[in-house]
Amino acid sequence: MLRRLPSVHAASMSMPTSEAAARSSAAGKGWSASLSGRNRPHCPGIRFVYTPRLDDTGDTAEYHDLLAIAEILLDRVLQARARGAQPIMPSVGPEHKRRVFDRPRPETLGKMTTEYRRWHDVFGHQRALPLTREALVQELTRHGGLSASQAAAKVRAESYALPATLQSWIVDRSQADLAQRPLDRDEFNTLCRVLDAISSIGNSSTRNRRHTHSPVIRTNARIAIRSAAILGCMIDTFMPSPFRQAALSDAYASFHAEHLARLSPSLPAHRPSREIVQRWSAARTARVRALAEARRDKEDVLAYTDLVDHAA
Repeated sequence: MLRRLPSVHAASMSMPTSEAAARSSAAGKGWSASLSGRNRPHCPGIRFVYTPRLDDTGDTAEYHDLLAIAEILLDRVLQARARGAQPIMPSVGPEHKRRVFDRPRPETLGKMTTEYRRWHDVFGHQRALPLTREALVQELTRHGGLSASQAAAKVRAESYALPATLQSWIVDRSQADLAQRPLDRDEFNTLCRVLDAISSIGNSSTRNRRHTHSPVIRTNARIAIRSAAILGCMIDTFMPSPFRQAALSDAYASFHAEHLARLSPSLPAHRPSREIVQRWSAARTARVRALAEARRDKEDVLAYTDLVDHAA
């Protein structure tokens, strides 16, 4: 997918770092491959163009802040992807992290409660990490005398257990270096707002071509569009466009639809539109949930719904 983006980006993937950076600077596209470092996987980075000013204050300083924030967060996305992690998880927020890392005091939990079993074993010893939703269902089935369907319902109603995929991602993210740390919901929303702002300023500069730094600002707006396209390839489950600017939204939706089509053979082989992906995703969700509800033994309801909500 990235190979189909502008040639400066593709060149930086094959040329030495210095040559790629030189060509990127000469072309004014803002792409470089400067993310190599000790203990880091090598991957190309995204660089914006900064306006040369000695007194970097006022509107220029705020604009440069937007560019720097976008570069930092985009670097983290690419670094996380390079090391094999899911680079963005828009469904994970602070409340999910608290479920994993904020250990409640034992005296606040009754020893017969499901939440106590999530944090303590059958002997009352504290677990290093709480049980995942699937593991807690097995725990209650094995030691609580419940059927799988009863245990699943009890876990959902009486505990804060997370699906294994989400908890594993949260723990892995907490252990990663900051430069390689994937983005959660708040950070992803921040990145999208910053790219929207860069694109909006670029559109205003296009209408006012007498602006001193119009070429630089318009170039950054084009880089923002490419960044939105890359983000569309980084999310493995369907997500509507988070952008307000039409150019960013269209780039994201187009590449996101093609990315999902490659992941799911049940989608049409041609490049589907955003509406096709939405209808396909809704129909797939309805089919899976209906199948789970129709089963006489509902022990797999949890697994089916988690497959829809959190897996590609």
